[in-house]
Amino acid sequence: SSKTYNDYYAAKDAVTKIKDGNERASLEERLENLYKTIKDNIDNNNIENTNGGSTTSNTGNNLNISAGSYEYTGVGSITKYTLFIPNNAKENMPLIVMLPASNGDYSATINEFKNMKLENDLAFIIVVYPSGNYNTKTYNDIKSTADEVVSKYKINKNKIGASGFSSSGTYVYHLVVNNQGYFHSMVPISSGVSGKNKVLTDNLSYLKTLNIKGYGEKGGQYDANGKKCSGWTNWSPSSAMTSAFNALDIPNNFVNLGKMCHSNVRSYVFNLDENNNKRSDYIEWFNK
Repeated sequence: SSKTYNDYYAAKDAVTKIKDGNERASLEERLENLYKTIKDNIDNNNIENTNGGSTTSNTGNNLNISAGSYEYTGVGSITKYTLFIPNNAKENMPLIVMLPASNGDYSATINEFKNMKLENDLAFIIVVYPSGNYNTKTYNDIKSTADEVVSKYKINKNKIGASGFSSSGTYVYHLVVNNQGYFHSMVPISSGVSGKNKVLTDNLSYLKTLNIKGYGEKGGQYDANGKKCSGWTNWSPSSAMTSAFNALDIPNNFVNLGKMCHSNVRSYVFNLDENNNKRSDYIEWFNK
């Protein structure tokens, strides 16, 4: 029944937080054996559902887990990450790996996902920590962390995407080319990568095989309405991003946001809904 599966997943989440590796591995093995027993009994109509009577079919590809955000320990240098589980989570959904910008942007990124006005019933999302100062080891550890999520929630391996904002709009290129063949899509936001940047020119043929979209603003002291911007104002990535998307031969996949405060860009992008279907265009992109 749904309750039986919910109890199983709640127990599994609790086990992942146990620090002792041997104890955690032992309990995980026992839980997996229990899961097989539960599934076999439900499939054979031996377990009653919570409303009385026999369960006549299994749960199909519905994961029966609660939507929300949950923080876990990652792999290696990824000391923690926050997982966003979508509404009506199912097997074979996409995964978005989001890189926060530098200077402690982890919490701000999480809050902007939490404050989205649009429903997310399309993809799992992870926000990784540390934010900024990425390197080859970090990129490898991000992939290993994502692998755990892919395995646990039966993610569609052909729909794993990566995204980054501001400085991480640059780092996301490095993450993707460091793990060639792993990511199918990428969305840099306010990236400094231009058509002449080495990470693009050295990997141009490969990057052209990916599903890429980008957003960037013409920054400055004031927004389009003349309101003074707060935070960092010395950033105007639209020209560089136009150059990059021209080099990738997908100029129409770059959305020039015009004059906009840098601090407002990510939230604005997350809440774009040009299709008027109450879903984020940003998240929908990773389903293509």
